[in-house]
Parts: sequence; C-alpha cells; structure tokens
Amino acid sequence: MGGSKAPLSITDSISNMIRTIEKVDESVNGLMLNYDGNVIPW
Repeated sequence: MGGSKAPLSITDSISNMIRTIEKVDESVNGLMLNYDGNVIPW
C-alpha cells in the first residue's frame, strides 16, 4: 500500500507475517496482531 515508499518490502512483510502466524496460540485469542506479532490496541 506504500509502493516504493513503503516502510517494509513485500518479502520482509510476508516473512514476518508467516513467523507470527506460526507462533500464534490460544493466548492471543481475540487480539489483533500486526505483521511482527505486536498487539494492536482496538
């Protein structure tokens, strides 16, 4: 969504998302996480 000005490359973003998804368990149920596993308040 940021094109050439995006803060992350597609490769970095996706690899971080995959790592985050692999670590998810029931302790994060109901939480919103960003690409690197940090909780996004809502």
